[in-house]
Amino acid sequence: MSVVAAALAEVPLHGAITRKSPRRTRDPTSEPYIPPPVPPPASAREWTATPYRWVDPSTLPPRQYVFGSHFHRGYVSVTAGSGGAGKSMRDLVDAVSMVLGKDLLGRDRVFGGKQRVWVMNLEDDRTELDRRIGAICLRYDIAQADLDGLFVDSGRDRELIIARETRDGVYINIADVEALKTELRRRQIDVLIVDPFVESHAVSESLNDQVKQVMAQWRQIAHDCGVSVELVHHIRKNGGNEASIDDVRGAVAMIGSARSVRLMSAMSEKEAQAFGIESKERRHYVSVNPYGKANFAAPVDARDWFKLETIALGNAREPYNDGDRVGVPTPWSLPGPLASLQFTDCAAIKALAAAQDDPAVTARVNKTAGGWFGRLVASHLDIAITDPQGSKEVERILNALVKAKWLREGMANDSKRMPKTVFLPGIDEVSQ
Repeated sequence: MSVVAAALAEVPLHGAITRKSPRRTRDPTSEPYIPPPVPPPASAREWTATPYRWVDPSTLPPRQYVFGSHFHRGYVSVTAGSGGAGKSMRDLVDAVSMVLGKDLLGRDRVFGGKQRVWVMNLEDDRTELDRRIGAICLRYDIAQADLDGLFVDSGRDRELIIARETRDGVYINIADVEALKTELRRRQIDVLIVDPFVESHAVSESLNDQVKQVMAQWRQIAHDCGVSVELVHHIRKNGGNEASIDDVRGAVAMIGSARSVRLMSAMSEKEAQAFGIESKERRHYVSVNPYGKANFAAPVDARDWFKLETIALGNAREPYNDGDRVGVPTPWSLPGPLASLQFTDCAAIKALAAAQDDPAVTARVNKTAGGWFGRLVASHLDIAITDPQGSKEVERILNALVKAKWLREGMANDSKRMPKTVFLPGIDEVSQ
């Protein structure tokens, strides 16, 4: 018998191992196995619970928003959308707005006046970026001198890879990270826009552990330099439906690490029909859900819109006689009776319909009924329905809200079990 065989023969087996590998048995009279204690790491520190010290809320510093509630100093935000949804152009318009100190789309506030913004487009060349910014300036009549404080660089000239996947794990490019921090401080940058996020790293986009490490670097950059870091990202194909958080491409660690996420979607076929927009023109209209995720703001069931207006650059020359055209985000509101309403109003009326415990009494469609839903809507919108014109305006608004899917008509029984036509909340999402 060999030495190995002899050694194995002396090992007591508590059960035979078969091809099905049944569970080994243990002698019930033996002492239970207790694993040895794991020694604490050498760098371990003791934790000390800190008693809460009350602070007068009025003395607390306000949150340092830079632009609206999306760009927040010291934190990372994400703008995600499908290809062609105008996310890169929207971020460029936002960048110019912050540099000017006023929102070109007339929706949000730039806090603290003019800001200094650095756009790092890691995908397109400098000439293409000049075309896009030039189109914005043509559309909004912006002079060169007005852009003092805007910094633009292309990844074609100098790549930015802050993390790489290696055999041994994720390698953080400390040299690039520190060089970026140095320039952010030197230029006193307020907002850094990185477009697209996927070009800023070389790790697997679908692995949470790796993406989490990349996001940790961006969060640290935002914190250390006191800047708002905006990352532009893609969504997976979703059949043309309104984008949701679940559609954002790659690991969920990216969304979990961002302070605010806004989602952009081109207008769907059904939305175009509801709004009276020609089907071939619908992709020029883009909705923005600014509350895809907002840790510092209450979620609101609302979307905002902008229109991509085609701007000719006037650079026609042989053999390109038509010259270049660029789609620039411009202000756009709901057409018809809804034009005077904010999306928050539409959402509030939808919520009002959902809150009616007895819609047959308080949400009737019949205008002559005592429980006409238009009375509640008029109260919310501060419209006097005692005036015939006000009553007609509320009726038009209700019809438009039904057409736009904010509301729908249904049936409900009254106290006498008589069916009544009532307003109900509309469907949650409009699909293509």
